[in-house]
Amino acid sequence: MGNNNLSTMKQFFLLGLILCGAVVSANEGILSFVQKAKETTFGVTLMGTIELELSSGAPGDYLVNLLTKMQGTLWNDWTRANETHNSFQATCTQEIGTLQNELSGHSKNIIESKKTISSANQKLAFDKVELENSQRQLGDTRVNREKLIKNREEEAKEYDQKVSEINEALETLHQGQNL
Repeated sequence: MGNNNLSTMKQFFLLGLILCGAVVSANEGILSFVQKAKETTFGVTLMGTIELELSSGAPGDYLVNLLTKMQGTLWNDWTRANETHNSFQATCTQEIGTLQNELSGHSKNIIESKKTISSANQKLAFDKVELENSQRQLGDTRVNREKLIKNREEEAKEYDQKVSEINEALETLHQGQNL
């Protein structure tokens, strides 16, 4: 009974191979398909695998196990790659968030600095006007001081002259009294 199942499996396997060949190369015969397949590395490997399967005791089971094992390996590889990708993506997302926060902070600092610069420029312009006014007032004050000094000198001369005239008049009066 086990030998009958093996023979049935071989028949199904050969039938599947023939159907694949017929689908791939509908206008050409199976032999030309096999010969074309042997011209490529993949085809040689595939034909070797098929021959090995057909020569072993349970070709269907071995092929199913082999494909299942390959599927498991591929699934594990994909899972590890997906986990690595997700971890890397999470790290990138976190770093992007951190950088965006820093950028936002720097943007706020720039805005505040621009406001401070604008305010300082306005104060500087005001202070320049005040300095010019103060310099003009200082110049006017110096001119007025010079005028006052000249006036004071003239008044002092006039005073000294009047005092001198009064002293002469008093001396004349004293001399007139003594006579």
